Amino acid sequence: MPDIHPIHGPIFDDRDFGQLTGQNYTPGWAPPPVGHDPRGYSTMLDDATPIIPDHEIDARIDEQERLNMRVSDRITWRATDQGKWPTCWAAGTCHAVTTARAFGGQSIEMISPMSVAYPISGGNSGGYEGVAVEYLIRHGGARESLWGPTDRRNLRGPAVDADRLRLRITDAYECIAREHFRTACLLGWPCTVAFAAWRHVVMLCDYVRIEAGSYGFRIRNNWGDEWGERNRWGAGGFAVFRETARIGTPTSGFAIRAVRQAEMMAI
Repeated sequence: MPDIHPIHGPIFDDRDFGQLTGQNYTPGWAPPPVGHDPRGYSTMLDDATPIIPDHEIDARIDEQERLNMRVSDRITWRATDQGKWPTCWAAGTCHAVTTARAFGGQSIEMISPMSVAYPISGGNSGGYEGVAVEYLIRHGGARESLWGPTDRRNLRGPAVDADRLRLRITDAYECIAREHFRTACLLGWPCTVAFAAWRHVVMLCDYVRIEAGSYGFRIRNNWGDEWGERNRWGAGGFAVFRETARIGTPTSGFAIRAVRQAEMMAI
């Protein structure tokens, strides 16, 4: 059964590696620390929910299409532009939290990656997406309208403090294998994910059928609306990686299942 919403634009594989490079961006990816202990995270994904087997993939993809749960068709907001700062590890995580809120029927809130990266590293150095997840569990984030995505200041005040109380992760699962990310996407849980071959962290939003028997991951980048492909709402920053390519293999990350409840809105 073909995709209800066909894939548009190029499918990235290893020969397209050069097209992914952003000349104006400082690499911000860092590998998970040896012996990483998730501490504030819920658990590993396979402890929380059964891994979706290969023979169910096509049916699950069709189900997600019918439910219109594909991120590429539901997100209407602009992409974050991290600028020259190496904050992809925070930006990819903030995108995933924003998307998890939208999937939960909550208001669309663009969370500033610098509101996470600055308190941790001053926004000057790369990091691991797990650090951003833990920070958003413990401390929350602030909206981009209050704290710009490249604003390197330690902002405080009632409005920022109120945002931090409500814009927090409450349920996140650590993922370490392709099957984990595939399952999370097919369940409608956006992920913050590192692609080690690319040395970059982005939001993993969808598992898609490229052609019969061939699949890939749709990602949302942090380099503004002009990078990558646009969805039907005109929002840019999307791309599809063929999962069999070295560049298309997610290395580490977290499925964001739930966030702190706030006002509800129809989307």
